[in-house]
Amino acid sequence: MAVKHKQLNILIGDHFFPGSLGASYARAFESLGNVCVRFELSLTTYSTIQHPGTTRLTRAHCIKAMNQALRKIVHETRPDLIFIIKGKELDPEALNDLRELSTAPIFNFNPDGVWSPFSSSDYIVDCAPLYDCLLTPRRWELPKLKQLGGQHVTWLPYGYDEKLHYPTTITEADRALYHAAISFIGTWAPEDRISLLNDIARYGNDLRIWGSSWEKLKPLGTLFHMLSILGLHIPKQLLGLGSPLHNHIMGYPVYGELFLKVVQASDINLAFLRKADRDDHTMRTFELPACGVFVIAERTQDHQGFFHEDIEMVFFNGDKELLEKIGFYKKRPRLRQKIARAGLERLRSSPYRYTDRAKTILSLFETIQSI
Repeated sequence: MAVKHKQLNILIGDHFFPGSLGASYARAFESLGNVCVRFELSLTTYSTIQHPGTTRLTRAHCIKAMNQALRKIVHETRPDLIFIIKGKELDPEALNDLRELSTAPIFNFNPDGVWSPFSSSDYIVDCAPLYDCLLTPRRWELPKLKQLGGQHVTWLPYGYDEKLHYPTTITEADRALYHAAISFIGTWAPEDRISLLNDIARYGNDLRIWGSSWEKLKPLGTLFHMLSILGLHIPKQLLGLGSPLHNHIMGYPVYGELFLKVVQASDINLAFLRKADRDDHTMRTFELPACGVFVIAERTQDHQGFFHEDIEMVFFNGDKELLEKIGFYKKRPRLRQKIARAGLERLRSSPYRYTDRAKTILSLFETIQSI
């Protein structure tokens, strides 16, 4: 019998860009009968306080403004639960202020990793003991978060949003526009995904790369990145100049309907991990099969637990096996379709939706409230 939860007033703090986790969780909580208030954690504020040229006075002003805005919305909405995603902008003073203002438990979910060299901050580490519950998609972080003084540290995998990720039929015009034998949707990262993509491109494969920050790709990445920081547009034709990936970078990220068109038009969709974050799965682990498409992903304990290998999703270790799998499945469209259908069926019959993840959070909330 399904567990029923009482209606809650939930405040969600996140960066609400297209496809954000905050938006997906808000929909999930609302579908379960709760009321959600969305609080925008300003990207501008975070980039300002982290910029090396920012003065201490400016940094302090930005932090104070964020704290005041958060206090104001908590005072106005009186939430039962405060759910912060990432929280790089919030310092210990902000959380202590919330403690004085509200009795609502404060939960944190950090998709980027507490010790990520690219997307963490000192605030995340300093604030770890101040949250009532720390949620992480990485099992290896559990003992380390407890060592920081984290309370109710819990593994919470990613999921998929039924409003964003679903099978769809695209027009022949869209298929011709976005078709590729192999597609990768993801942000540039200075790790082995570059090596893997280079190998795919060198073998003459029809490869398309979608995502942000690919102006950083060597050998001209440092120059192009500096120009982009200054607000100068880097033409797509120059991205990756001097690299095997030069002609494969599309130059922009894809969200929403465009994401659906790209993955549906691709014969093979790649799902790489972020090695710097020591991921065992990512959001693409669920988003891609939810669209009913064929996926090749890195072989991990998490992936093998979520999907049956070579039946519902195809896995690989290293560039040699990846190239072998690509060569094999490129020639077998019917087998790709069969695996894609099985992956979609597994997804739909499993508790992989963000609604299911929201239920886990609500159960944790009730446990904490009962203590």
